Amino acid sequence: MCALLVSPLGVWAQQEGGDGKKPLFELRKSKEKKKKKDDSMYLTGAVPEVGGMVCFSQSFSSTMNKEKMLKALQAWAEGYFVSQEATLTKKKTAPAIVSLVPADGKMTVQGDEYLVFKDNALVQDQARIYYTLSVVCSDGSCKATMSRIFYDYNDQQTEENFSRIPAEQQITDQYALRKNGTKLVRGTGTKFRVFTIDLKNRLFEDIQAAIR
Repeated sequence: MCALLVSPLGVWAQQEGGDGKKPLFELRKSKEKKKKKDDSMYLTGAVPEVGGMVCFSQSFSSTMNKEKMLKALQAWAEGYFVSQEATLTKKKTAPAIVSLVPADGKMTVQGDEYLVFKDNALVQDQARIYYTLSVVCSDGSCKATMSRIFYDYNDQQTEENFSRIPAEQQITDQYALRKNGTKLVRGTGTKFRVFTIDLKNRLFEDIQAAIR
């Protein structure tokens, strides 16, 4: 009777050299190898400052006139910020849309939501972000600005460690990038800067979609 030997590493294919095949565990390993994340979009210049204050802005084109565009943006803002409000643990003290001026084509929204860095059975790491989102519309185009950004953060989940942090002291190049500008600082860069930029991108993408 022949004995059947099983390798603890699993089933092997024929060794390379005969038909050029590699062991199956090596093939598995190569498939599971993770690709390095591209952080280039978060590096130098990704967080612009105007007069010493963090200020993101972008212009958008549209086939709508000023009045239709503002109505479309109002509908989007009411839907988006009401859904965000429902996720907050504390009641908001102000309505989502702070100001709406149809005649001038302007809308100002006070944003209030969470950046969730990690959420599992063992760790809940998140920051509450506040910001002002302003949109100025004209026939065929509009400009959106996200500014006046600050965070409520409690890294130890206790009242004693509660902090309110302005974006200027958290996500700017000075605080979130290493000296050579090619790497993110852990925490200020990898969490706050990355998640804030991602939020800004999502808001601006929503605005563009709303006025198409």
